Amino acid sequence: MRRPEKELGMTNSDLPPAGDTRDRRHAESGQCAISIASDFIGLVAIFERQLEILSSSDTETRAHLVRAKNAAARGADLSQQLIEQMQASN
Repeated sequence: MRRPEKELGMTNSDLPPAGDTRDRRHAESGQCAISIASDFIGLVAIFERQLEILSSSDTETRAHLVRAKNAAARGADLSQQLIEQMQASN
């Protein structure tokens, strides 16, 4: 599985010093967004693995997994956009 923290461009070292509350909250929000993106990326991988092992005759389950995978991929994309916007506002 991919390492979203590196892909998404933020790490714990991006947190500002403890004294700067506003910047710290902004950085912590970025860490939350990275965590959410990581979760969505993990879900996409899980759904992809499930689709690989699922019988092709189980069309109803396959359709549900494809919809779930697409929703998770959209969540990952939106999380990435949020991270990029947060980084641009720094």
